[in-house]
Amino acid sequence: GLVHPWRHRLLLHAADCVSYITPALAVFVPPGVPSLLLRPAVDESFFQPSTPDPKLRQRLGIAPSTALLVYPGGVNPINQTEVRDLYTAVARLNALGHPAALLRTGKNPPWFERSLSADERRHAHYLGFVPRLSIPGLLAAADLLVQPGRPGPFNDYRLPSKLAEFLASGRPVILPPCNVAAELVDDRHAIFLRTGDSEEITARCAELLGDPVRRARLGIEARRIARHLFDLSTQACLLAAACHERLASSPRVNWTALPPQGLDERCLFPDAPSSAELAAALVWAGHLPATPPPPSWWRRLWSR
Repeated sequence: GLVHPWRHRLLLHAADCVSYITPALAVFVPPGVPSLLLRPAVDESFFQPSTPDPKLRQRLGIAPSTALLVYPGGVNPINQTEVRDLYTAVARLNALGHPAALLRTGKNPPWFERSLSADERRHAHYLGFVPRLSIPGLLAAADLLVQPGRPGPFNDYRLPSKLAEFLASGRPVILPPCNVAAELVDDRHAIFLRTGDSEEITARCAELLGDPVRRARLGIEARRIARHLFDLSTQACLLAAACHERLASSPRVNWTALPPQGLDERCLFPDAPSSAELAAALVWAGHLPATPPPPSWWRRLWSR
């Protein structure tokens, strides 16, 4: 099954190699376990410069003078506040005299739609699930690409897949100062948010919409850094080298000792490990039930 948070510590200790997708995650790799930074690779189609399709705006009734923000991502109980900030920012832009529209794809639960104000709905266009190959064209139509959010446990240790694609598309990007931002330069590769609230998103968007030269420069530099960070051949070579190196070594634990029934990872390790961190992880795991409870709370929120 899926790796539950209760099981992650011992799984990392048992691993022959650990890969992590953003530098902040390196702190979770146990001492002595081989590891490497392995970033996601962006499909080459996102790097291709493309001319926005005017028929898209015509079909949606969006005027050529209206700034278009594109967000290809679903809503769930964890990110609902951040996505709501994006809706609010677009409504604020219009109230301040900056015509703007938000184009979204992905899951849109009824409970989220009901939470929006009439003004927030008025400036949003929802396409639902769309074919994967249509995403580069949607990003090409954007004047701005915004990843809402703020620093904290949720955003510090993840790398939203859309961020790599945002940068590769060559459009100006606004994002929180965490995860991939640690490898970018503010106002060179992207614009960093500080608080991440709707007021700041509004202000940063208004600044860029009034400065087409700056937008063009940011788009060029965004694509350049994306080429450096998320190149397919580079990441594939790193993964292949790590696999070859580990295959030439003996496994760190004896996986055949893991019983097929009543799984308990503690049996993979010695009773008195020399590593203090592993000893602490074993004690921690010993206080937890072998089978985590089902995530019924998540299912209730999701279907509400």
